Amino acid sequence: MSRVTDLDATEQRLLALLEPYREGLVEGTIYGMPSLAWPGAAKQDYLVAWKQASRQVSLYLLPVLAHPDVLEAAGEGVRAAQTGKVTFGFREVDEELAGQLSDFLGVLARRYRADHTG
Repeated sequence: MSRVTDLDATEQRLLALLEPYREGLVEGTIYGMPSLAWPGAAKQDYLVAWKQASRQVSLYLLPVLAHPDVLEAAGEGVRAAQTGKVTFGFREVDEELAGQLSDFLGVLARRYRADHTG
């Protein structure tokens, strides 16, 4: 099992997990952080924003507010990474966590798109 422990590598791993959900979204910033959002969405309506800090890389997954039920189906590693209402912090991403996070992001992205396409 490979483990990613370097924060730059962790960030790259997280960005790679986001790649399948970029289609149809636009890149922007929120509070100086890069983000992905629906075209024309309000500033506070993004799928994800991310930031590397000194000890972890954080993903801000705003759809969790509108769809808190998705956390119930999230893997244990994803739930353990939750540090705030929509904030998930990662120091490293192993294969198991990457799989859980990929599944979780897929559910969130589908819900987010459905919210914008009716």
